[in-house]
Amino acid sequence: MKPTRIRTLFVLAFASGFAGYFYLQFTVQAGFHLPLTSTSFSISLVIAAIAVFALARPIMKYKTELKKFIEQKTKTAPKRVDPFYAVRILALAKAASLAASIFAGWQFGTLAGQLLQPVVANDSLAPTIFAAAASLALLACGLIVEQICKLPGGSNDGDSAATKNTQPEGTAA
Repeated sequence: MKPTRIRTLFVLAFASGFAGYFYLQFTVQAGFHLPLTSTSFSISLVIAAIAVFALARPIMKYKTELKKFIEQKTKTAPKRVDPFYAVRILALAKAASLAASIFAGWQFGTLAGQLLQPVVANDSLAPTIFAAAASLALLACGLIVEQICKLPGGSNDGDSAATKNTQPEGTAA
């Protein structure tokens, strides 16, 4: 699995930010109430960030024990982590960072829309700021866990020797 590209995260954040901004503008111009972010959304994002990080704990433990074993500080090899578990955690971390990028973009877009209104509703700013901060926390946890799941000394560019076409030119693969 290729690592999450920062450019992808920015594109998702900007697209959802524009959507959030224009949605806020549309709802206000149509005479509806400002869309408010609930506190439970922010709490859920923080809990998700903690869960993603907690689920990566066995992988972190294995990597530190393996490093100690390689440096010959311990004599017993560490017990390996189930590779299927590691791949699931990697996929969860990648999904968390992508979703958090979308959430953060939306929250920053609605925050910009709220601040650019002629009359700023102060009671709507705090939940939006908290949701944006919680989204950034989930984004950071997702990216950190993705780095934790990275194989030591491995190439994550997707262009390893196993994936290259080894057929000579002019032959069918």
